[in-house]
Amino acid sequence: MSRTNSLKIVFLTFVILLLTPARTAAWGNRGHQIIARIAMTRLSSGARETIAQLLEPGETLESISTWADGIKTQRAETRSWHYVAIPLTDNRYSRAKDCKREETCIIDAITQQISILKDDTRDAKERAEALKFLVHLVGDLHQPFHVTTNTNPQDLAGSWVRVTSLSGGATNLANIWDNDLVDYGLKQSARSVTDYTNQLNKKFRSSNNQNSPGTYISTQGSITDWALATHNLAWDAYYHSNGEFMVADRNRSWKLDQAYYDKNVPSVEAQMVRAGVRLAKILNDVFTSKAKY
Repeated sequence: MSRTNSLKIVFLTFVILLLTPARTAAWGNRGHQIIARIAMTRLSSGARETIAQLLEPGETLESISTWADGIKTQRAETRSWHYVAIPLTDNRYSRAKDCKREETCIIDAITQQISILKDDTRDAKERAEALKFLVHLVGDLHQPFHVTTNTNPQDLAGSWVRVTSLSGGATNLANIWDNDLVDYGLKQSARSVTDYTNQLNKKFRSSNNQNSPGTYISTQGSITDWALATHNLAWDAYYHSNGEFMVADRNRSWKLDQAYYDKNVPSVEAQMVRAGVRLAKILNDVFTSKAKY
């Protein structure tokens, strides 16, 4: 093969990779960090102690919260751990239908990491890695486009739905939910990340005591139940503020306005808190009672 032809192949490969949307990293770095901060405030003393023993000095749930995204290029088999493609119109999860036979999808991946963490006979490094995966994947589970895809037409979990962000950038619907809505909520709060997290913690509660302030966040149910509850939120995410249902269309892009952001930020905030509260419940249970999920 000539040098010219080789260069052409390299160039074409680069273009194909550039134009092919990859599955997104749910919530982006800031969203995962907020979720981890919320979880840390709700850990039992026993869970805190065990976590400190598993992690390296200086590591926290927040600092490890995006580790699982960083290693996907080196460990391609973990890519499918971050999502499950439940069709938008479905209201049930089918392992056989929604997850390819050769893949491990997010519901099974979370269950596997919990099992590894519970097993005291496992190597400490293996359990530490399971903790890093778990912190991240529980966050992913609460992002609607990591448990949902529109199959009519197929939109690869929202990443083929072309939109223009409030700031004017060309992007896709999934990325809006990963990053823009989180950043918009933080900006609107006019607070630091720490104060914003504290504000969200006060806004929502995990106790069903009616005398407790804030909106009730349930920690009941299974991993699958939580995934399906998240999946149900995707319907609203697809609707533009003008009432149009946004779909994958090479010839169409939707310009999102402030009304779309204002409508969906409360849902994003609630989902981050749900993820943090439920992550804390899992970790507290794992390190105290060997609970099943």
